[in-house]
Amino acid sequence: MTYTTLSLRLFASLCLFSALSHNSVAQFGLPNPAGDNKPRATFEERTVLLGDIFPTLKMLQGVPNIDAIGETVKYKTVGKANYDEIFKEAAEINARTKQTKFLVGKYGKDPAGFGAAAAKGLGDKASEVTDFKKLLPMLLESLNRDNGRAADLLKRLSGLKPQDDFSALDVNGVVGAISQAKTNLEETAADAPKLVEEIGKLTK
Repeated sequence: MTYTTLSLRLFASLCLFSALSHNSVAQFGLPNPAGDNKPRATFEERTVLLGDIFPTLKMLQGVPNIDAIGETVKYKTVGKANYDEIFKEAAEINARTKQTKFLVGKYGKDPAGFGAAAAKGLGDKASEVTDFKKLLPMLLESLNRDNGRAADLLKRLSGLKPQDDFSALDVNGVVGAISQAKTNLEETAADAPKLVEEIGKLTK
């Protein structure tokens, strides 16, 4: 192979690498396609924790048989406040419902078991949060509030127009985040009424 041929092949390889690099930036970086002046989304995944949804139970975060959500409830942010605020609240509402459903199902008929589970995780500090019957009114209040709020947030979600607010490169990702938030709210709407009824019976 002559020196000239080798040089030409090297030059061609460099041109190909440059083209691939440019396409990668256009697809995954900040630049938009020609004529698309809409802002790029900045996607991040966040996690809802027990202490976020029930501050009074923060010391029980991670305690087995009490913390039912762990790090399983997640949501995405896209870098635009009127979207991200809904996504966050939708995830927190669903996490509260899941946590309430677990506690009522496990300790509704065994309130003393809640204190025993807390004691295993906290020792002497458990006495501050071991009265399950006193916890029930707080759970009921949050359920009633969240159930109404979920309906309002679903309406707000339906009014979002990602195709108008984001670059075409990111619309599908934003639509996915909207769908995730919708699922969070729909799960709450499905579970909350029955839970309200169950807690009502337990508090009589």
